[in-house]
Amino acid sequence: MSWHPPGPARREPGPEPIESVREQLRERGYLQGPVARWVAGGGPGPRPGWRRAGAAALRTGIAAGPVLALPAAASIALASRPHSASPRDLLLLWLYLSGMLGAALALLELGAEAALSAMARRGMVLIGRAERLAGRVGLLFAAAAVVYLASMARGGRLAGGTAGAGWGSWLLWGAILLVSLAAAHLVGRLTRLGSLLAMAGSARWDRDAEAGEAGVPAGRRSPAAAFWLLAGATAVLLVFLPGRTPGAGPPRLSDPFVASEAPGRVVLIALDGLDRELLAAAADRDDCPALARLSYESARYTLESDEPRIPPLRWTTASTGQRHQVHGVLGFQAGRVPGLGLPLQEAAGEPGAALSIRLLVPPAMAPRRPVSGGVRRAAAVWEVLARHGVPAAAVNWWATWPAAGGSVERVVSERAFTRLASGSAPQRDISPPELQAELAGRFAADLAQARGRAAALGLSGRGRRAQAAVADLYHAGVALRLAGARDLSALLVYLPGLDIAGGAPELLPVLDAAIAPFMETARPDDILLVAGDPGRKEDGEGVLLAWGGRVLPGLRQDRPDLLDIAPTVLALRGFPRALDLPGRPVLGFLEEGDRFAASLPPPIGTFGDRRPAGEPLEPDPLDEEVLDRLRSLGYIQ
Repeated sequence: MSWHPPGPARREPGPEPIESVREQLRERGYLQGPVARWVAGGGPGPRPGWRRAGAAALRTGIAAGPVLALPAAASIALASRPHSASPRDLLLLWLYLSGMLGAALALLELGAEAALSAMARRGMVLIGRAERLAGRVGLLFAAAAVVYLASMARGGRLAGGTAGAGWGSWLLWGAILLVSLAAAHLVGRLTRLGSLLAMAGSARWDRDAEAGEAGVPAGRRSPAAAFWLLAGATAVLLVFLPGRTPGAGPPRLSDPFVASEAPGRVVLIALDGLDRELLAAAADRDDCPALARLSYESARYTLESDEPRIPPLRWTTASTGQRHQVHGVLGFQAGRVPGLGLPLQEAAGEPGAALSIRLLVPPAMAPRRPVSGGVRRAAAVWEVLARHGVPAAAVNWWATWPAAGGSVERVVSERAFTRLASGSAPQRDISPPELQAELAGRFAADLAQARGRAAALGLSGRGRRAQAAVADLYHAGVALRLAGARDLSALLVYLPGLDIAGGAPELLPVLDAAIAPFMETARPDDILLVAGDPGRKEDGEGVLLAWGGRVLPGLRQDRPDLLDIAPTVLALRGFPRALDLPGRPVLGFLEEGDRFAASLPPPIGTFGDRRPAGEPLEPDPLDEEVLDRLRSLGYIQ
């Protein structure tokens, strides 16, 4: 047997002491800044790998969370003006988001480090290979941060009606973009450092292999430089790509004008869920004589809209003449973080991360409440009319609670029926107060009458369709009573029953019974407008019908938009066109259409903003009941 001299002792894998890890990272240029040194940790002595990785992930979240939160908070605040005018709101929002985004980043970083530690425990780790792997992880985190923050900024720019125009606004969004890129760069550097710490803490580095390497060679800077060039271009495209960018928000005061003489009165009945197909079906039914008469005796238009198919959003667009980015009603729900005056909503119609621009805090911190007039920024038709002394009324329209009517403005809010049915104490559901007292005293009789009419039409019980029919008949009855007032000049009533029932034809006789009395009591100079929207039916087309003694019947080729409804109602009351409303009055159905249009006052700049700009979104005892009703009707989950 021959003897061989013992070879070099084999090095078994094992974790490096923390001092050795820090020294190697410092030699390779990773611990040049105070933030990087703090993330790497300063305590002496050995530390288990999982503790080392966990500490690095936690410190990464603490260091990067506030930086990530800065452009996110700025995007939300600018998108939500004028609600977020207070600097205190911006500060509180930044603190909330710092904690949330920091915690999310720490958890993601910890998961990545756990995966890298598991890989490293299989043996020695080559320094160069560890750097390349950590660099890829850092680029992945940086890319995710770029996409997230750029999507936030884009969603905020498109949602922010009053922050969407002017050089100052472009410079502001450009600054947000630069801060977003800087934040993403910081996230990438810190996650790269954390990945190296995780691998070093789980296995011994091979200092012999690639020992001559130091710092980051020039050849490895090229992929990073290419990435940041691509990231910057992507962010610019995401933020500044053309979209539904609104113009500047309207000023608060109306421009002066003198309304022209307008005969008769205007009644607008909004039928959610009525499309051209259902209207044609109703015209052929024996139990829908009023709808058949409307179909043949009215001027008929196809009603279009590119707004998201969300009823509160679309019908607020119709009542204000402003897009959702300006009027601010984006969905069925809104919330408020404790201490924050800014209402939180989803950014409707925006894809990806931008969809959650206003849902960036845990639900427990921002309980959801039904959307209300507290988030509506633009003035509705009845508010514009009443502001200029023209008596007007609205019944069951979205975003009208709390009702804020006056001597010439009567409002029956969307919560009035639910509140009266529950027997709860009134909470500004109807205005003025004398109308509240009148409707409360008559509610039992009016409800019984509505139930009796629904039962006679074959809809009784407690099912969704029966509930929708009863509510529509009740609101139509209230609106008819208001229309009987001598001084009333305009009336708008919203009936959502058909959409609630999923477009069921069984609801058509109910709508017929709701519309018929308005036609029977119409005076020769009155104009009845019926606006039908497909609602949740994706392939339907909306309709706009104009009926009355001054109307030329027939099918029209014009295709008005939901945005045209408010200017049309105002024009029929002798008001001029406001240039800050994107829609135009539809007057071609009038016998004297050209002459009437020529008699209107010259266009003005604006009818003014809503006054007040928004009621505080305070908790209401009825909130949960309203949300439960919206869930039972299939509007929310």
